[in-house]
Amino acid sequence: MKKKKMLVIITSILAVCVLAAVLIGSRPWYRQPERIFEKNREALDSVVETYLSDGMVSYPVMDGIISVNQWGEENQILEFMTKGFGIAPASTYRGFYYSVNGGPAAFQGMDCKLTYQEKDGWYEWTGEGDNGGRTKQIDGNWYVFEAHF
Repeated sequence: MKKKKMLVIITSILAVCVLAAVLIGSRPWYRQPERIFEKNREALDSVVETYLSDGMVSYPVMDGIISVNQWGEENQILEFMTKGFGIAPASTYRGFYYSVNGGPAAFQGMDCKLTYQEKDGWYEWTGEGDNGGRTKQIDGNWYVFEAHF
């Protein structure tokens, strides 16, 4: 009787863990960087304001942001990386960026064509080989991105 009760408890715990993993894993990837963006919005606006006035990229520690970089010449972007994983040639990067001119950009300001997808509002790009990614506007000059190599 005790073994049966223990088995039911263990099975229930495992079922809850599996359900939680499925629910967490089924969230759209872009919601994660978007949540980080919203959580840090005030600090991010301050970083951009300093960058636009002084040309300096300095930033406080912000939850979920692993690096900040400036890319591009004609279409400058200030990129906030929230996730980067994998070993080349199978790497994925996620995050968001501020576009100085307000338009979308490919990963790290790469010079390549962006194709707008009307069905979901994403701009997609393709580089050499199987390199590619997509970006979508989240607010004003802010965009979320995913890139894969």
